[in-house]
Amino acid sequence: NEGDFRSNRRSGFENIEPTKCSDEVSDIAIKSVECMGLEFGGVDILVGKGGIYVLEVNCPCQFSEPQICTGTDIAGNIVDFLRKKSELILKN
Repeated sequence: NEGDFRSNRRSGFENIEPTKCSDEVSDIAIKSVECMGLEFGGVDILVGKGGIYVLEVNCPCQFSEPQICTGTDIAGNIVDFLRKKSELILKN
């Protein structure tokens, strides 16, 4: 919509391209989720000349579009993680 300030407006998958981030950005994203006390989350990161900036950590987060775009079975990975976690809880 005219005047919309957001950059992530839903516009279909033709404008989405998967990108491999650096190990540093990946580590920052993981640590950002962990420092919030979460086991899963979406992290908005801005990488620029001035450095790497964490904008926000979202939980719950919308992972269906990245799953389709990248071909990564995010939902399946979450289920596997929860299954293993429940087995550990029941074992202890």
